Amino acid sequence: MGLSLKSVAKSRFRRSHGGATAGLTLLEILVALFVIQAVVAVSAPLVVLAVSTRVQNQRADQALQVAQGEIDRVKTAVARGDDFKNEIDVPAVNVASRLDFTDVAKVPPPTSVLDNDNYKTDFRVAKAVFLDSDNEPDLAVQVFRNYIDFIDDAGADPATSLAVFDVGVRVYRADAVQNRPAELGIEQANYGFAGNAISSETLNSPLAVLSASVFKSDTGQSLCDYYYYLNATEFAGTPGSTIPDNCPPPPSITPP
Repeated sequence: MGLSLKSVAKSRFRRSHGGATAGLTLLEILVALFVIQAVVAVSAPLVVLAVSTRVQNQRADQALQVAQGEIDRVKTAVARGDDFKNEIDVPAVNVASRLDFTDVAKVPPPTSVLDNDNYKTDFRVAKAVFLDSDNEPDLAVQVFRNYIDFIDDAGADPATSLAVFDVGVRVYRADAVQNRPAELGIEQANYGFAGNAISSETLNSPLAVLSASVFKSDTGQSLCDYYYYLNATEFAGTPGSTIPDNCPPPPSITPP
């Protein structure tokens, strides 16, 4: 039985128009792949930058909490009656106040990280801080205070307690102190990026820098001690504070 004219026409129509529904050509697939690759190439650095920024901000927040916690620890201990005369290291005799904490020649960065109490008596030793369970320190805390002549001078009365002082805290990345101690800075990191990588200045700078004045305020001698402290830490040529009449004589310093 022969094919009808209608059946032949339908068969020819399907053969001539079948390409429209047969799928994508090789050229179209290559163009699509090129577009996808271009989009990924453009967006990948932005994704890396966003993740790096978030990680750095998180680490900076942790460092700030650690620094504030160290300041609070010292304040609490002083209020409790602990004497920090020998518990916090003094970098040099010319470190008179918090303004000197920003001088790298007077208060240089730490040179090592230890998980013990050496940081209390050697300001070049940083205290190890662990943020996870890998047994590797994540942060390194440097603690120091200013020099007070009637407390720290060789001829000072050893019975004189440390009633008021300035304390400084810097928090670094532990790996920076361990691997690059000679490259460390003292100014707080600005979290800058060089291209798509964290800048070396950010890696080698402290993540947090804090300082505070600490003094005992619960004794009858507290106010007088504070006046003596202000006069002892004044810059040359600056008028001293007037000592109240009811204050006893200031602590004396005798030649060693």
